[in-house]
Amino acid sequence: MRRKGVISAYLIVIGIVVYLSWPLRLALLDDPISTVLLDRHGRLLSAQIATDGQWRFPQIDSLPQSYIDCVTSYEDQRYYYHPGIDPLAIGRAVRQNLKAGEIVSGASTITMQLARLSQRDPDRTIVQKLKEMLIALRLEWQYSKDEILRLYATHAPYGGNVVGLETAAWRYFNKDIYRLSWSEIATLAVLPNAPSLIRLDKNHDALLAKRNALLTRLESAGKISQSDLELYLAEPLTNRIYALPSEAPHLLERAKRDQQRGYIKTTIKGDVQRQINRLLDHQYHQLSQNGIHNAAVLIVDTRTQEIIAFAGNIPSTTEESAVDMIQAHRSTGSILKPMLYAAAIEGTAITPHSWIKDAPVYIDGFSPSNYHKEYDGVVAADQALSRSLNIPFVLLLQQYGVERFRKLLYDLGLHTISKSGDHYGLSLILGGAEVRLDQLTTAYSHMARQLLEYDALEGKYNSVKYPSAHYSAMEDVSPRPYELPQQSYSAGAIWHTLEAMQELARPDDHGEWRSFHSSRPIAWKTGTSYGHRDAWAVGVRPDYTIGVWVGNADGEGRDQIIGVSTAGDLLFDVLETLPLESGWFVRPYDDMIELEICRHTGYLPTQHCIERDTIWASEYVLGTETCPYHHTVWMDATEEYRADRSCGINEPLHRVSRLVLPPLMAQHHSRRTHLSLSMPPLHPACRTTTDAGPQMEMIYPTPAERIYIPRDLNEDRQSIIAQVAHSDPESSIYWYVNGEYQGETAEYHTLAIDGRPGPYEIVCTDESGRQISRRFEIVGR
Repeated sequence: MRRKGVISAYLIVIGIVVYLSWPLRLALLDDPISTVLLDRHGRLLSAQIATDGQWRFPQIDSLPQSYIDCVTSYEDQRYYYHPGIDPLAIGRAVRQNLKAGEIVSGASTITMQLARLSQRDPDRTIVQKLKEMLIALRLEWQYSKDEILRLYATHAPYGGNVVGLETAAWRYFNKDIYRLSWSEIATLAVLPNAPSLIRLDKNHDALLAKRNALLTRLESAGKISQSDLELYLAEPLTNRIYALPSEAPHLLERAKRDQQRGYIKTTIKGDVQRQINRLLDHQYHQLSQNGIHNAAVLIVDTRTQEIIAFAGNIPSTTEESAVDMIQAHRSTGSILKPMLYAAAIEGTAITPHSWIKDAPVYIDGFSPSNYHKEYDGVVAADQALSRSLNIPFVLLLQQYGVERFRKLLYDLGLHTISKSGDHYGLSLILGGAEVRLDQLTTAYSHMARQLLEYDALEGKYNSVKYPSAHYSAMEDVSPRPYELPQQSYSAGAIWHTLEAMQELARPDDHGEWRSFHSSRPIAWKTGTSYGHRDAWAVGVRPDYTIGVWVGNADGEGRDQIIGVSTAGDLLFDVLETLPLESGWFVRPYDDMIELEICRHTGYLPTQHCIERDTIWASEYVLGTETCPYHHTVWMDATEEYRADRSCGINEPLHRVSRLVLPPLMAQHHSRRTHLSLSMPPLHPACRTTTDAGPQMEMIYPTPAERIYIPRDLNEDRQSIIAQVAHSDPESSIYWYVNGEYQGETAEYHTLAIDGRPGPYEIVCTDESGRQISRRFEIVGR
């Protein structure tokens, strides 16, 4: 019998151990949780309510000692000494209940309260209490005391739809749990015991009495001093319920789409994010007066590629505030020109000083113009970029190749530009495509980072810590939000591009920013889309890359939506808020060569280029063409006319190097500079009536062109506008169409021709008898 008793005892012990060890799955662990966005220091940025309508933050990782002292003093003074059930508390509760004739004390430990929370609104019966005790024993067997306390703090009710200590700290005190005072912690410690007390309009005195009683108990236990107790007792109770912070709501939505849940620790700098939000709200006062309601700012750490600020819209806007404009597809305007500039240095072998045509052009029916409708005739490539001139970049794109450039942009990470080059055409560089601000900013940031990482000794780029721009500080997040660009540029091309971008005149600065000691260099570019629907600005520095978009989310255009004056202003306001480093990008000499160029045109010199300069340029420039504008001509003694000995001129002739532009380019250059770069006129003794030489140029129509003329709304055929350039701005031109005289033009030489179908021949004659002609055909529809 004794042996059987021992065996039975062993079996009972084994049964108890098996019961206690059997995995316990708490139902509350399956409760939906809020998505919570944290900055790089773990501070709350934004949060979203759980799917069941409760504000329930994820599991707390640690608790302040002040909370542990408060909650154990109030709820369970022997918490660390019992196995989940407190026999002394049970005995005390039995005596109190018998004496009162009703249940006035439940003797529940913190572990038993956690067990009750997992039972989903259980009935308060003896059977239910026994069940809670058994679950409490299993909890104590399977979890540590600290784990149980964190579970309780995470799931304790705090009134209304507020669940958990950390949620309550933000809702009732607008701060995280580690910034709460003892008085505030004590308030939160007593609330789960009676969460209805948060109704301050009805229960103020009761809640205050419970809080003060707990504080007094803490002073008696030596947790706080007598002097501190007096201060804490004097603190008023919370008198409001705060909205949770919403500093980065659009990034929160982005993180959810990236399948991130619970606590999401980001690379965002919370103080910078809040400054940007305040700045956007401040700007909105002026923007809204002009009918502009949306803006976005993205800031990337150039070195680490960490996103440190993500403001997807103006926080206080009344229009389309939920739309994330950082990820919206918007028309580019001129914001892609630096990328073409860098590509052209490599792909078309220009130098920053190379002259590019800046005069009206007609290319297969496409007739772009500069923003201000003015032209220089020719302009250096770097000035074309810093002044954002359209014509030079259309010609660069034509030379580089539209499809080639489109593929480059896609490989740089601009994945919204995904159609064929034929779809976009030459308008690709003027706003004919759409991009996202995040992809645009990270592409520019990647260019700058490459220059920072260029190893002059090795002649190559160093490896990088992070493969791409990212907002998540959690290393196990995969894939990264922004892929590493598959294509980039040489270090020399990037350096030349950033240098040219520095020269863009700052808003209201008149190019004098270098004169101010406090001014910091920045390579920047703006863009304005067609119809004034989008204003862009991107700024690049060794420490930060800043992307800005301003406009209306619904696409409504406004005349005030201009890259420089709206997005540019905001860019420099953002720059003022950032702690900037000194220094600039180092010129990558090992990726460049010392090169002699024509001082005037920027091309490789010929024997006709007398004045030359030496510059550091990309090695790709060795493949560029030689100077096409310097010519050596025979001039008469007055140097007014050019001539040759075959004309029978008796006076002495001598050779002179002259800078000569084609007529259209010379015409516009003369209007801007009042300097003539035309070919000198022939000596009267050398002229013939058929010698037009280079003095006139037919701009439109182009040779052998078939022109399709549409009808207007009244079914009338429209006209075409023929255009001729003359190198002498004082000259008149006489027009003939199919042999019939049409009239005379001076200064601006254009003629409207009726759009009737058929073959045409235009003949233009100037005052000296020089002629130029063009044949074309108009095709009706």
